[in-house]
Amino acid sequence: MTVTLGMPAAPPRPVGTRRVSRQIHVGNVPVGGDARS
Repeated sequence: MTVTLGMPAAPPRPVGTRRVSRQIHVGNVPVGGDARS
């Protein structure tokens, strides 16, 4: 049973939100984190 409290349902969280992650290197190419070429 769903109880409505007068608030809209929370929207689903976006899948591609950026978050701080560890940066790894694949060969000489930084990948992840704030990788810059």
